[in-house]
Amino acid sequence: MNTGKKLIALLLVAVLMIAAIGCTKPDAPVTPDEPSTQGDPVTPDEKEFVKKACLITEQGMGAPFTALVWRGFEKLESEGWEVKCIEITETAEIAEQIRSMVQLGYTAIYTMFDTVSTVALDMSEELYDMNPDARFFLIDNMTLQDTKNCINLVVDSWEPSFVAGAIAAKTTTKDQGGWICHLEIPVMDRFRDGYIAGVQYVNPDIEVIQAYTGSETDSVKGMETAQAMLANYDLDLIYQTANLSGLGVIQACEDAGIQCIGVDEYQGDISDCVFWSALTDIDSAVYFTATELEKGWSYGNSAIYDISWGCKVYDERDYAELSDDMKKFVDELMAGIKDGTIDVYMGNTEAGTLLR
Repeated sequence: MNTGKKLIALLLVAVLMIAAIGCTKPDAPVTPDEPSTQGDPVTPDEKEFVKKACLITEQGMGAPFTALVWRGFEKLESEGWEVKCIEITETAEIAEQIRSMVQLGYTAIYTMFDTVSTVALDMSEELYDMNPDARFFLIDNMTLQDTKNCINLVVDSWEPSFVAGAIAAKTTTKDQGGWICHLEIPVMDRFRDGYIAGVQYVNPDIEVIQAYTGSETDSVKGMETAQAMLANYDLDLIYQTANLSGLGVIQACEDAGIQCIGVDEYQGDISDCVFWSALTDIDSAVYFTATELEKGWSYGNSAIYDISWGCKVYDERDYAELSDDMKKFVDELMAGIKDGTIDVYMGNTEAGTLLR
């Protein structure tokens, strides 16, 4: 077994172990015993802020994105916050778990994904009456809403995918590139569309071939999807945004001797074929929003954490491996995105609007 395959095998074992010890899975509800933001700083109340943050999630620590989110909580914990993770196993328990966290005094409550966030929105008035100081950060929620205590927290995938697309277009020697995801849903469409925009920014003649694994957890399906794509198209690079099934995509790229772009976190340690990773800096967003809340920042209903606010979209280990010319290209690209001279939405004003 080569090094890449060993790493993937070890990673899958680690995922299973983490899933077993990660979030709390209560049999019954627990009972009591600035980024881009639409709001203004306010003077904190004289009473001491309660440093308690909770994650309520449909996906346990076995999911890479959940583990990435939790890093933000770990940083908060290292600075004296009390943190907790509740993994939801039954939809019927969501409302009571949310109430319990408010009753226990948690002031920064993060929900993921749509099912949990929708319940929090539906309960917003009740929850505000229970504790007007508690704030609910709805991770990756892009539904327009107007409440007193809920904030859509989005680390948009468009910018890192745009940068990845530009890098891909500069790297490939083919007139086609691949993109593989797990499900065709709006939040994942932004990975695709941002990537296509980045590719076309560099070379509008490159076609992006698209495919879906149909599963976010099945690495075998990921491998088979990539193999089918490679059998039908002449590719030397695939960008995978397929969650755990993406591990199979990486394996297929390694087996075929082509390059791969990873997602969410640095994936160069999975296989040498992963030469770039499009980061989703959600852990920094969690830490930032919680600590700003502690300082007394009054959020509106949306917090968009992006490059202009210091969001990381690539890993320095990938950057260090680039040629000098490519480093110069990335530097100029990032500077242009930050100052607005490069339009990552390529004139698509609808794509530039996150809330729908």
